[in-house]
Amino acid sequence: MQSLDSLEKYITLNPDEAKKLFKIILNSDDQLSSSLINVLENSGTPEAQIVLTQIAKSEDFNHINHLRAIIALGGIEEPSPKSIDFLLDMYNL
Repeated sequence: MQSLDSLEKYITLNPDEAKKLFKIILNSDDQLSSSLINVLENSGTPEAQIVLTQIAKSEDFNHINHLRAIIALGGIEEPSPKSIDFLLDMYNL
């Protein structure tokens, strides 16, 4: 979708805006949640990685979005040290 590509570019150029997606994803249907989590993964910014980690940890999200966020973190080309630590902690549970 062109609008999702535009959003991905916007988040990449304005990384602090990634945090706004947390509430949007929380209040979205399944399809939009999946697409927005993918936007965060593809932007790959440290801020997007923080949002993905927050989604994975938050009890406010359903199990499928927890899994999507974890998978998205695993797909980031240049993960931050905090993201790597989070994924290792999840693995060691």
